[in-house]
Amino acid sequence: MEGLRNEEAVNFLKTLDICISRMEDSQVNMKLFSRFRADQRLPKEEAETAIRIYRRHAAQAIADERWPAAEIFFNRILEVSPGHTEAWLMKGWLRHHCRHDEATALECYQKVIDLCAHNVDHPHVKRAKRSLGHILAAAV
Repeated sequence: MEGLRNEEAVNFLKTLDICISRMEDSQVNMKLFSRFRADQRLPKEEAETAIRIYRRHAAQAIADERWPAAEIFFNRILEVSPGHTEAWLMKGWLRHHCRHDEATALECYQKVIDLCAHNVDHPHVKRAKRSLGHILAAAV
């Protein structure tokens, strides 16, 4: 019985820690974006902080198989940094594998290739081209 109580306490503390972390992230987001209009860019340090927060939330959403939430976080990264190739790549992956939306996935993968100036040695370009190949091969 005591082991069960300890496990419940550990689970409660983990949940509490997650809630506090999300609350702190929300406060940081509010502070970051409250000073800027939609058409303004964040300073580099604040943009990097926002991207880190959004990446962490996107990773958690993927781990929990909450695909729409993950895509929201990738979209937020792209609002902060429209040229963020990792976010484009992951959005394409979500659209292809989780939403079965090949047309949007193709656009995302093409965006990665264009942003990397068709540099075939860039790891994101390699992955985007491989993913494009899988989509196109499946269509034939």
